[in-house]
Amino acid sequence: MTLRRRLGAHDGFTLVELLTVLAVSSVVVAFVTGTVIHALRAQVRQVDQVAALNDTKLAFERVTRDIRRADPLRVAALDRIRLDVVGAGGARRTVTYQRSGDALAVTDEGTGQTRTLVGALVPGPRLFDYHLDDGTAVTGEQPLDPQRVESITVRLNVDPTGPANGVSLENRVLVRNAAR
Repeated sequence: MTLRRRLGAHDGFTLVELLTVLAVSSVVVAFVTGTVIHALRAQVRQVDQVAALNDTKLAFERVTRDIRRADPLRVAALDRIRLDVVGAGGARRTVTYQRSGDALAVTDEGTGQTRTLVGALVPGPRLFDYHLDDGTAVTGEQPLDPQRVESITVRLNVDPTGPANGVSLENRVLVRNAAR
């Protein structure tokens, strides 16, 4: 029997064979597609979280640096702090950090410009807690003499939009002009 005659009876595939191959291929493609989509979503989530962390870290470093340089601390409130900052060359500038909706904004009194440092602040938690020279902590709305503030706890809790996890940073900063 020649090769042509033997293959002549099997020139094509049956409908059952085609459907079986199609079903198996569909399952494999669906699995691969699901895995790729899951990996892409995880990557987007990680990129959003890293961006939120970087923005929050930069804002946090700026606020804490300015508090360390404060001379004097002018206004101390739960979500607002105003201070004179002494620069490296001895130049002074007055800045105000405050919650503006869900953002932390800084206003330079010299130029009058306001800039958002970080958005998506978690509503509720205070930005600042004050520790006085007598060892007490001020965490409520009671009146406060800024000259008695020895240190400030700065707290930034950010919850970025999308699937990224939130970022929380907290630090206690000594104030330069505290009465010691």
